[in-house]
This record gives sequence, structure tokens and C-alpha cells, in this order.
Amino acid sequence: MKVLANFEDNQKIPSNSSLDALLGGGFEKGVITQIFGPPSSGKSNITLTLAVNVAKYGKKVIYIDTEGGISIDRIKQIAGPDFPSVANNIIVFEPTNFLEQNDNLKAIEIWLRKNHNDVDLLVLDSAVALYRVD
Repeated sequence: MKVLANFEDNQKIPSNSSLDALLGGGFEKGVITQIFGPPSSGKSNITLTLAVNVAKYGKKVIYIDTEGGISIDRIKQIAGPDFPSVANNIIVFEPTNFLEQNDNLKAIEIWLRKNHNDVDLLVLDSAVALYRVD
């Protein structure tokens, strides 16, 4: 149990968008945030920008892409000249069915037990894609 007065503000990850102003500086670390909206509304672009912003500072990103369409070109555009170092800090999983997703999640859990201090962001894009395929 903790007294609320002893809590510290979570650090923020900027999205480089107008959302940062609404969220008081960006997306909070250490919390689950769901981004939802219609197709092609920019959800993946936001997550890719967050991933690049984390990776630029040497922290790891786990990116689970169930949509099967992570765009290397878009990451290169966002990262610019930092792409080589950014690419080494983003770990991508691309499950195409529930069994693969389950195996990926188990592998991530095991890896995180040893490396949790190195990771600042975990992205699941999207939580419902495999339900549409199944």
C-alpha cells in the first residue's frame, strides 16, 4: 500500500502530435493506453512515432504487429538519420494466428523478466486483428 502523496509523476513519451498537449506532454510510461479509431485514422503512425522516440534514447521497444503491415519506410521517415540505431532497439513480433501470438507473448514474458529495465514501450497493433482473421 502506498500513500498517494508518495507517488511520482510517470515520465512521458512524446508522440510529436497535438495529442501531447492534451495528454500533458505525451503518453505515460508504466500504464496501459488504448488508442482506438476507424481504419486509417493514424493509430499505427502514433505507435510508430512513440516507438522511434523511445528507441532514439537507447531504450527497447517491443512491437507486436498482428496487422502484418509494419512499415519500415515509415519508420525511416520518422527516425531520419537515427534509423540504424533506432532499428536495433525495436523488437518486432508478427504473429499470424492465435497460437503464434500465444508463443510470442510467452517469449516476451520470459525475455522481459531479464530485460525489463531496458524496455520503455510495448505496442500491440492491433488487439483485434486476429479475431477478424479467425
